[in-house]
Amino acid sequence: MKKFVAFVVGVALIGGSLIAGQSKNTIAGKWTVTIEGAVQGHHFPAIDLEVEQDGKTITANFVIPDHGDLPMVGEFVDGKLSLRSTEDGYMQISLNGKLAENGTMSGSVKGQMIGDMPWTAKRAS
Repeated sequence: MKKFVAFVVGVALIGGSLIAGQSKNTIAGKWTVTIEGAVQGHHFPAIDLEVEQDGKTITANFVIPDHGDLPMVGEFVDGKLSLRSTEDGYMQISLNGKLAENGTMSGSVKGQMIGDMPWTAKRAS
């Protein structure tokens, strides 16, 4: 019985370590993005960012209220994110940032219509 309990504890510890390590290497899932700034006096609402990850390759979709979806592509390497809207997007933007130790992300977003603004993101609940 003691061997069985030790085995179960060992499996739990290894599984927990793998899950903890994986969270630093993946940003897949849904994020809530806040862009800090305003364009012509209008502040941005919170934006959902849906991320799929295959290794370092990222495909994402900004779900922007009252404007629709904006498809994005890019990379996530060594904790750094680089995204750009696809050619068929209704506006062209690029987003760069990094994943913090606390699991949030931050960086800058650039676009012809919005200029250069800081952004932050946290995993959607």
